[in-house]
Amino acid sequence: MKSIFYLGPLLFVAFMAHRPSYESPNYGSPSQQTDFQESKTRGREIYLSNCASCHMTDGEGIEGVFPPLSESINLKNTSYVVKTIKNGLSGPIKVKGVEYNSTMLAIDLKEEQITDVVNYIRNSWGNSYGMIDSVETVE
Repeated sequence: MKSIFYLGPLLFVAFMAHRPSYESPNYGSPSQQTDFQESKTRGREIYLSNCASCHMTDGEGIEGVFPPLSESINLKNTSYVVKTIKNGLSGPIKVKGVEYNSTMLAIDLKEEQITDVVNYIRNSWGNSYGMIDSVETVE
């Protein structure tokens, strides 16, 4: 009976040591979490200065004219998002079942600014696609 009494705590310790982590792998250590929050804060300012006039401050866009960024599966592909910011986009696209056929001009931003705005839009308004460290790691 004593062996069962001692086995319980050992099993608990073994379980706790090997349980899956529920932290998002995209956010990493506390310093990475701080970096991520700072990046999103900078990205918000860049977004408000360069993107909000079309996509609106709430990321909802204008239906049929400027596509929404909120809860958008289109933002899942980081490379697509970065290329769209750098090169612009022209031609038909479908977002949330609505067809858009307008032109988004390329935005003249530094690599760090693109990283920050991508971190902001991909993690705001119901989006949760994680952090990128730099645009270079995406391309």
